[in-house]
Amino acid sequence: MLLVIFCLDLDAQQISKEKVEALEAVESPQRRTSAELLSFDALAAYEQHGIQKVKDFFDYQNIIANKEYDLVFRKHALQLALDLFDSKKVKISIPKIQEKEIDIQTYLENFLKHTYSKVEFEVTDIKTVATSKIDRKNNYLNTIEYQVDVKITEGDRISAFSTTYSTDVILNRVVKQFGERKEEVWQVLLGTTHVK
Repeated sequence: MLLVIFCLDLDAQQISKEKVEALEAVESPQRRTSAELLSFDALAAYEQHGIQKVKDFFDYQNIIANKEYDLVFRKHALQLALDLFDSKKVKISIPKIQEKEIDIQTYLENFLKHTYSKVEFEVTDIKTVATSKIDRKNNYLNTIEYQVDVKITEGDRISAFSTTYSTDVILNRVVKQFGERKEEVWQVLLGTTHVK
């Protein structure tokens, strides 16, 4: 999909073989060895993929937190949002609202139960604040920080505020089934999230 966008304007912008390979390293199912280190371009593509996952998460949250939508649709969006994370047990910390961290599944399910008509989230000023490092499991880790503008509608009343979030982004290798063959592929997932 990304290659199609780039190929639309080949005369104006040449794509190097390295950049195509970097995108494929993150996006396509190619076999990787556990000792392989990704190139700078591959890591940059991974960072962009992580940023897109954060945006997707808030798009799903906008559906989950909108009571104008059908409950089945909202629950489906909740499942899609959970699939963006490393685990359903990933923690989210919201010190102004909760005294302790809660798991991401409980956090999202709370939006199905709230009394507001609608809660809307808009992500702005998104950037990588901690560059790629490798953990003891050979996963790449980044931290993305961003501003979220929140608008809450309750009947005729509207309240709004902004807050800063940070989310860990994980790039790890997993074995996936493709028909009858299994291959090791790179996968980008979201991790622990902190609200400041």
